[in-house]
Amino acid sequence: MPDARVERLADVLVGYSADVRPGELVSIEGSLLATPLLVEIYRRIVRAGGHPLPRIRVTRQAELFYALANDEQLDWVNPSFSGVNEHVDRPDHRRGGGEYEEPDERRSGTAGSCGPGPPGPAAALPRACRRG
Repeated sequence: MPDARVERLADVLVGYSADVRPGELVSIEGSLLATPLLVEIYRRIVRAGGHPLPRIRVTRQAELFYALANDEQLDWVNPSFSGVNEHVDRPDHRRGGGEYEEPDERRSGTAGSCGPGPPGPAAALPRACRRG
């Protein structure tokens, strides 16, 4: 049974903040830790007549990619993300951090500061996120 607080938050996000309308393509982004909320958001988008577009991130996704990727991989843009946001009627409009990371006192900055988004040109990354 879903938590009533999660259900109410999903109601506010879909019915008020995003104001989802029938036929709209709605991006849903989050980590696996947010699964209960993402499920309720998905449910409400469908009930509102929208088309949910879920994009789930795994823990440390960006950190691993930027630490391990070669130059070709850093320049590559995932075609599944290419142009998608141009068609999304209701993009993910949350602010702040990206994916969840375990706290590390040795590091400064915020969790997810390298960004959870799709890989793109390394030049677009903050200096601390670039390889080399």
